[in-house]
Amino acid sequence: PNHGKGIAQASFLWSSSEPSRLPWNLSWAALYSLETTIDYNDPKALIALTAAILHSRFGLTWEIPVGYLCPPVPNREAYVRWIAQLVLSPGAAGTDLRGIDIGTGASCIYPLLGNALFGFQFVATEADPKSRDLAQQNVSRNNLDEKIEVRLVDQNLGLLEPLVTEEDDSFDFLMCNPPFFEESSSSGGPRVGHGSANPCPQRSDRTSVLTSSEHSTEGGEVSFVTRLIEGSLQLRTRIRLY
Repeated sequence: PNHGKGIAQASFLWSSSEPSRLPWNLSWAALYSLETTIDYNDPKALIALTAAILHSRFGLTWEIPVGYLCPPVPNREAYVRWIAQLVLSPGAAGTDLRGIDIGTGASCIYPLLGNALFGFQFVATEADPKSRDLAQQNVSRNNLDEKIEVRLVDQNLGLLEPLVTEEDDSFDFLMCNPPFFEESSSSGGPRVGHGSANPCPQRSDRTSVLTSSEHSTEGGEVSFVTRLIEGSLQLRTRIRLY
């Protein structure tokens, strides 16, 4: 691809037929010297930026189509590192530790980062079949099928229901990035804002492209966390850290 004037000129040179052809060889110093900016209102540019960061910093090959939640890598990395501080002894490796990611999404970002940073193994659950397939593709393209298992689950069951019947499974931690918003009772689509207690107007200067299952859940985040607590009463010590 023609790197030309840098990242922003062609939304990271995104091609619908070849979405993974990105300028990996550009260093951060070179990018900063280009005096260009990224169009954060272009979801293709955000996906390409995320893919470039994951490849350059963690050696991961990653793709998602437009229309799914594109995760901010620094925020996700911080969450993984925080968990590592809680479950790892100083200087210890995490290769023997197993975690659960509830609602991993198409990106499968937490399991990929957890394995890249600390060698964590994961069971990643997802209720949306298409998101599950996309997550599995991200796992497979990094040859992590033996380290990360992506399970399709029934969203009508409890959040931890798929693990209850597997008596041989135990885990060191459970993590999730829950849908924060409550499902709208009207036909106007998902509610924008942190539930009804903290509504906020949608900003036209920021792109937020995500599926309904990534955006909202019945009862909002309070209901989501409540269901996690109820599930923990069944699994109890089979999960070390919730």
